[in-house]
Amino acid sequence: MADNKKPGFFQELKKRKISRVAVVYAITGWLLIQIADATFQFLNIPDWVARALIFIVIIGFPIALILAWAFEMGPQGMIRSTSEEAKSNPLPANKKKPLTGTVTIVVLVTLLVAQFVYYSFIRKPDTEVLAKEIREERIAVAPFNNYTGDANLDDLGYMASDWITSGLRQLKVKTSSPEVMRKYKDHVGMLPGNSNDEASLFQLTNAEFVVTGSFYLQGNDLQVSSRLESAISGEVIHEFPSLHGSLNRKEELITELSDKLKGFWAIKNASNLTTINAPNYEAYQIYLGCDFVNIQCYLDALEADPTFIQAWNGLYYASTITGIDSLAVKAREYITSHWDQFTEFEKNSFSIADYSNQKRYKEALEALNANLELDPLDPKIIHESAFFYLALNQPGKSVKRFEAIFNDYETFKEIIIPDSYTIYLQALNRLGDYNKVLEFANSFKNDLVVIQMIKGDINWALLKQEKFDLLDDWIDFYRAKGIEISYLKLAYQYNEIYPDAVSNMFEEQVREEASRLSTLGTLDLVARLELRNYSSKAFALYILKEYDQAEKLLTGYTVQDFKEFANWEGSRILPYFAPLWIDGLLGVIYAKQGKSRLALTQIEKLDSFDLHSYNVPRPQRGLIPYYQARIFAILGDKQSAVAYLKKSIQEGRVCEHNQFTNDWDLVSLYDYEPFIELMKFE
Repeated sequence: MADNKKPGFFQELKKRKISRVAVVYAITGWLLIQIADATFQFLNIPDWVARALIFIVIIGFPIALILAWAFEMGPQGMIRSTSEEAKSNPLPANKKKPLTGTVTIVVLVTLLVAQFVYYSFIRKPDTEVLAKEIREERIAVAPFNNYTGDANLDDLGYMASDWITSGLRQLKVKTSSPEVMRKYKDHVGMLPGNSNDEASLFQLTNAEFVVTGSFYLQGNDLQVSSRLESAISGEVIHEFPSLHGSLNRKEELITELSDKLKGFWAIKNASNLTTINAPNYEAYQIYLGCDFVNIQCYLDALEADPTFIQAWNGLYYASTITGIDSLAVKAREYITSHWDQFTEFEKNSFSIADYSNQKRYKEALEALNANLELDPLDPKIIHESAFFYLALNQPGKSVKRFEAIFNDYETFKEIIIPDSYTIYLQALNRLGDYNKVLEFANSFKNDLVVIQMIKGDINWALLKQEKFDLLDDWIDFYRAKGIEISYLKLAYQYNEIYPDAVSNMFEEQVREEASRLSTLGTLDLVARLELRNYSSKAFALYILKEYDQAEKLLTGYTVQDFKEFANWEGSRILPYFAPLWIDGLLGVIYAKQGKSRLALTQIEKLDSFDLHSYNVPRPQRGLIPYYQARIFAILGDKQSAVAYLKKSIQEGRVCEHNQFTNDWDLVSLYDYEPFIELMKFE
């Protein structure tokens, strides 16, 4: 009975040598995959071949086991195997344990152990290729060169720079901003002391090393090469492995490129190797065209790719500045739920806007300074930091921020944000350093674009020093160079500096300009609630202190039905904002004439408006209490005036120190201690 018992399953596996087949197949397949991984990229074999090999090895494993179970190698060759056949046709004694099979297994296991020892103890892994002194230096990542012949792929080079930078920032590697590198693309390869005497990349970025690269097409296969170079000597420090991928999947290739290069710095922070997928290419192209507050641009980018994290960050910043709370809430929810995908730099950028929106300025400033430490020569961060300090009434620190680039203007002029010129001069004027303002202006007389931007700051410095003859010379210069002059703006500045003057030195020119203006002026300015509507005849008469004439013009519009402007693009908000602008200025004009009862009536009337129902920029939200504060100040109610100024700041006018301290309607508050304390903006 026992002799006729069928062998068990495990005995059958042993008899048919299934385990031996499994071991040999696994070792052989593993070796094939390792050989492919080590050699294919250097032989320019496409990635799909390696993926196909892995797939074949995996699929072949169960097939090999099935064949080993079904067939057996005997004296007659490969025969179908059964338990009965195995008993009736035993192998000769000298072939029961073939030495060849045993030797094969021993050789393969030896190779496996040898490879493990080589990769673990002899060969240095990729993360150790770059020396410690290189990994700890600042890195610039240049836009990759496009050699495909397709101009539409130019932005792919920027995308490579952007995403490699993001990957390195994950590891807290010090990097120059992609925005800077886009502007300095033509300086890549320029070494210190070059024959053209042009600024070197090292001088511009303070990055000792630069990642460069290029991409080209072979059929529909996109190929990317990259290397690390010294920005000082030009020496190639390391050639990174080339990558290949389908043109239709270029975003995946950029993600892989970022991850591969990130690995060469990974020893610095090996735990932070989370993959952040590159965005849809079309979305990235849209994003490149977005400025600080262009909400629609960010929305378009997100429509093309709803997972584009930089676009979400930009949308949050723009929506908090412009006051569109619904979008700010939506963007904030997305960002906080995907927080682990943001680099430290991006987290700080979000925190700057988020803390500012919550009026937590100390934390916002800390986030700003943290980003400035990460990239001291990023023009956007320099500008934001300087503007922030100026808004908090710290013009000295604002000037210090700008000195990093303006003291070496010829080197950094390509990256300076246009608004930085006027913010810098506003800070100097706030410090009373008028001579430096004029010195700066004189150095730009050959750059009319800059003069056009800073002429208001030049005029202010001259008026403050009572250099009226020199101001006339500058006005002649503006005319000679075709630079537009607004005498209404000059007259307004004159009133700010000399609020008690009986007449305005630009009265004649203002009258001439006013004769060409309509009562309300440009409807767009009215709809934007511009306090200083220099296109309005009523505002011009206010500047000339002819309040009775201004009153007559404005009261004629208090019964105007602005719905008649239905075809105008701003018609939805004009019926609401135009009466607000009229009633605010009319209240000020009543107060100027001593018509207290009418002025107080206007204060009550202004309370009926609610700007929170409209998507108005954050600074404009505090406009209503600002009008009311001006009326109270003119009437001599200083306590109420300061109370409403506080309300104005709380509701949004948080960056108005210069406006408040130079508003000639608030002149009665200049020596009032609560006002002085409020203006410290601690």
